[in-house]
Amino acid sequence: MARYKTITVTGLYAPPRAEVADVTTSINSYGEHWSSGLGRFDDFAVRTPPHSPLFKAGAVVVALIGISALILLLARLWRRNTPVHQ
Repeated sequence: MARYKTITVTGLYAPPRAEVADVTTSINSYGEHWSSGLGRFDDFAVRTPPHSPLFKAGAVVVALIGISALILLLARLWRRNTPVHQ
């Protein structure tokens, strides 16, 4: 029973488009009613809902406002540093 404390697992990598999720399981352990250490489970599928179209539109609007503000700031700084010819 002491061996379960020394298990080391390596080489576990998430797939390229994986999302982070908290998964809670409820397991009925038969026999000795205790568990500790590493549990290996297979075939869990966690579905994450896609962002709504309104969220995507809002992100685009915020990005455009930010780009516009940067362009206006750079134009103002450029005009301020340009010498006036008379």
